[in-house]
Amino acid sequence: MRLTRVTDAEELDLASHTRAAKLHQLRGGDGPPPDQPRPQDNGWGSFRVVSAAQDGV
Repeated sequence: MRLTRVTDAEELDLASHTRAAKLHQLRGGDGPPPDQPRPQDNGWGSFRVVSAAQDGV
């Protein structure tokens, strides 16, 4: 298994928007709208996880 921290701002923005949209839908439209800007880094990280089978190892 390979774990890589995501640092690319464009990819972080996309992940944040996707997560917000999913939570907004799961909450029946409650909560912050999905078009909010990504929060500034606050100690949390975003990571890409790839299994050894997908990685070709």
